[in-house]
Amino acid sequence: MDWRLTLTSLALALAPGLSGAAGEPEDPRDFIEFGHKYASDCTRHRAEMRLVENTHETRTIEVVLWRYLGDTRSQGRSVKQLAPGADPEPLGCTAANGLERRWEIERIEFVP
Repeated sequence: MDWRLTLTSLALALAPGLSGAAGEPEDPRDFIEFGHKYASDCTRHRAEMRLVENTHETRTIEVVLWRYLGDTRSQGRSVKQLAPGADPEPLGCTAANGLERRWEIERIEFVP
């Protein structure tokens, strides 16, 4: 067996941020989960609190989100650094003023 091939295979297997035998990079989108829970602040809007969570065991993820109210994108973006094992981060109520509020991912990446 060629020693260069063996070293290349070993390097790919041990490289940070790579997973699987094929050496495919991990996608941080696979480790983000959205959820919701009851929150008294949202009851007047007949809504629940929207949450975002990192499910990766060891890596912190930074996610940049656009917020929409109805069909209108709100000014500014939400930037969250989500540590592994941390509690879910609240984003806001799922509705306001009778309109649905939602969040869409603009950018997501592992923090080096």
